[in-house]
Amino acid sequence: MDKNILKEITHYGDSMFPIYSYNINIGNKVNMLNCHWHDEIEFILIISGNAVFQTESSSYEVNPGEIIIISSGELHSAYSLSTNDNCICKSLVFNSEMLSSKSSDAIQIKFINPLINNQLILPHHLICNNDNEIAIRTFLKDLITTLDSKENNFELIAKSYLYMIFSKVMLMVTYKDTSELINNNSTNKIDNIKHILDYIHINYNKPLTIKELSAELKMSEGHFCRVFKSITFKTPVDYLNYYRTTKAQDLLLSSNKKVLEICMDVGFNNLSYFINVFKKNTGYTPSTFRKNFKI
Repeated sequence: MDKNILKEITHYGDSMFPIYSYNINIGNKVNMLNCHWHDEIEFILIISGNAVFQTESSSYEVNPGEIIIISSGELHSAYSLSTNDNCICKSLVFNSEMLSSKSSDAIQIKFINPLINNQLILPHHLICNNDNEIAIRTFLKDLITTLDSKENNFELIAKSYLYMIFSKVMLMVTYKDTSELINNNSTNKIDNIKHILDYIHINYNKPLTIKELSAELKMSEGHFCRVFKSITFKTPVDYLNYYRTTKAQDLLLSSNKKVLEICMDVGFNNLSYFINVFKKNTGYTPSTFRKNFKI
């Protein structure tokens, strides 16, 4: 199965200027930033609140003013540590090809090619308690402000800030030892989760079971559930219900189908259970959601 079926399908910026900034509002484990990945590199600046970010290698508790860096193709998720207040962040997402040059100069060979080819281990968590990390945060804020302003020559200014950010980040990177990646259990675990998320995204409207999902990865049901939750922060059933809910939201807003019909279309076979799951994930019943948000 092609893992690209799962990855986040949002297109950031445009093909001529593939960089974009946006706000992230991270809720608690019920309304968390669910596990996903994308080809772009992402810098996430924490504005307010506290959260836990889970990456492929570790988890990080973050506070206002700190930064999370997500590498290309890296699974990640997050949830707010508060049950009442969300964690508010600013995200910068960009294609690393933006930094590339047509000429094979020293910068391209020494820094950019290893970045594009995913040969570098980028720092994940910047607490911003030293001059280098504070400079990264300053440049990041200036870059986001530039993108939001759309001032004259903003593309040139934004790209210059991106180079300044990486001039500091490159002081903190390490190079991957490719010999250690062969038969790496952690890498295999991540690939397995990407595969099963793909499988759920394709087959969500079918009567999926833990037995079927675990068999797809040739794992016992118990081991599968433990591995899945360790990466996504959700049980397989909770993630499946979350994904089915997002599909139900789309149908409620884009069609005139009855709630029962939508319930069946997205993989549920019990209307009462569907309504309870939908309300747990959105705070609304399906009918109220449609009434409040359908244009």
